Amino acid sequence: MSRNKPSLPTPPPLTPDEFKVLVKSKGWSYRDLAVRWSITPSYVTRLAQNEQRPVHWDDAVRGLPVVMRSK
Repeated sequence: MSRNKPSLPTPPPLTPDEFKVLVKSKGWSYRDLAVRWSITPSYVTRLAQNEQRPVHWDDAVRGLPVVMRSK
């Protein structure tokens, strides 16, 4: 086993569309997500569009809590 590679299976990277759909399906806007992650909304947009983004951003989106908004 290599020290630098995790032995856990890794899901495939999210496409830009999958990233966006997953964020929205959990009830988040890019603006709210930017506040949560202490980055700018434009940086969230760039992350979403970057197919070469580091895997931890995909992990972060997959692990977002679902936001329940009152109607």
